[in-house]
Order: sequence, then structure tokens, then C-alpha cells
Amino acid sequence: MSDVPPSGWRRAPDGRWSPPNNGKEYGIPPLSPTSVTPTSGSELLRITWSTIVSDPKLLVCAALGMVSSLALSFGLLVAMLGHLPGLNDFRFPHYLIVLPALIVGAFPATYANSIVLVAADQRMRGDHDAGLMQAVTRVNRRVPALIAWSLLTGVVGAILQVLEERLKIGGRIVAWLIGLSWAVATLFVVPCIVFEDVGVVKAIPRSARIFKEKWGLNVRARVLTAGLAFGVSFAIGIVAVIVASISVAAGVALGITLLLAFSIFVGTLQSVLTAALYRYTVDGALVGGYTEAHFAAAFRQRR
Repeated sequence: MSDVPPSGWRRAPDGRWSPPNNGKEYGIPPLSPTSVTPTSGSELLRITWSTIVSDPKLLVCAALGMVSSLALSFGLLVAMLGHLPGLNDFRFPHYLIVLPALIVGAFPATYANSIVLVAADQRMRGDHDAGLMQAVTRVNRRVPALIAWSLLTGVVGAILQVLEERLKIGGRIVAWLIGLSWAVATLFVVPCIVFEDVGVVKAIPRSARIFKEKWGLNVRARVLTAGLAFGVSFAIGIVAVIVASISVAAGVALGITLLLAFSIFVGTLQSVLTAALYRYTVDGALVGGYTEAHFAAAFRQRR
């Protein structure tokens, strides 16, 4: 084949050409996973972070969504309980009473992260004329489906919480396995909703099918993400405890602030990476400076 790239095709690190959509419409087998040498996870993080740095409004949007969710949830909890919520209110069976407030309160974060995903997709595809408002307009058209998705994820989270509390150690293991499988299967639900204009009922099997056909059942990226989140949260907890030994109020305030900032950071990274991964998986397009090696670092392609 010539050195002139065919329309929509991409070139692998070993110089071979790969057709759009992994070659399915041409009956051509995909590039062998062994032809791509995975980069480190830190390199994947660097590429993702560079997209955010190039458009800080993504981080601001995610922060506004997270803060709005917390404020709405807190207000609803106080209105329902008649007092400030305590730890006992989040244990079974009291958890079932506050569940509606938590589910409703989660929507602003879901909405904001959807905007971040669409805006990041626009920027990584080179559509610099499309600003944040264009992303807001697209997401606004899909609000009913996003509300349904937010409600569903809240219900699933509640079920996993009940399993974890009622079945003790076994419940924790079961809840973790189910939660991980759910996270992987629904990785592309929001992109399917906002880009393909489908509802939740169609988006869930669509997302699972996309992931399974391209990546098989490997969940290495989700495990690594969970490990990173646990490690950072643990470190934050240690810092907060040290500060609390001097001043309890300062320790609590610092811990909450750091956890909130980390949650916003992780949520934004996930939205940007999901947008890039969706384009690569569905369209065969490498956007935003990502390469096949970057994705090989996060997932192992299906053989």
C-alpha cells in the first residue's frame, strides 16, 4: 500500500495500515495486539491530562457538577431527615430512607461529566470552533436519557451497598466483582446516549457489546483505576489524621477538601479518556494525541 493514508485509515507503530471500525466493513482482520507495545500507565495519564490543561473549562465544569451534586444531596437529606445527616443515616436500613436524595443529588455530576465528555471529544477531534456551549446544547437534548441513567446507577449502587453491609466479607467481595463488571459493561453508556441518540435500554447492551467485541473481558484498566483511587484516598486519610491530631476541625476540613478535589480530578480524567477510547473503539480514530500503544497500556485487545 502507498504511503498516502486512505481516508479514515490509521497507521500502527509497525507501519501497517488498519481500516476504520477495526476493518469489519471490509472483512479485514484487525491488527494483531502483539504488534503494539504498551506504554506505561503514567504516559496515558499524561496525554489525558494534557487535554484538560489545554481547556481548563473542562475541570471547572466537572467541579461545578460535583459541588452542585453535594449541595443538592445535602439539602434534600436535611429536608427529609429534619436534622443534619449522621453516619447512622447511611447504614442499612436507614440508607433506604436517604437513598432517593442521594440518587436525585447525583444528577448534576452526571450532567456535568457528560458535558466534559462531549467538549473533550470536540477538542480532541480538532473542532476548536465548537466551544463548551455547543457541548451543553448537545447534552441538553439528551437530558431525559441521562436522568434515567443517573437513576439507574443510583439504584445499582444502593443494591451493592446493601449486599456489602448485609453479607459482611462475602458481600464485599460479591459487591466488588459485580460493581467492576457493571463499570466495564457500562463504560460507553454515556457516549452512546449523547453521540448515538439512544436511550438507556439500548445504550447498556450497546456499550457492553462494543467493549466485548474490541477488548474482550480484560478489565485491567478498571482494576488499576480502583487501585489508584484507593491508594490516593488512603494517603489523604493519613494526612487528614495527622492534621486532626493537631486540630480536629482542620483535619476534617482538609480531608474533605482533598477528597473532593481528587474526585473532580478523577471524574474529569475518566470523561476525557472515555471519549478518546470511544472514538478509537467505534470509529477506529486515534484522537487527542493518543496512540494504540496508549490504549494497550489500559486494555488488552481481544485476540
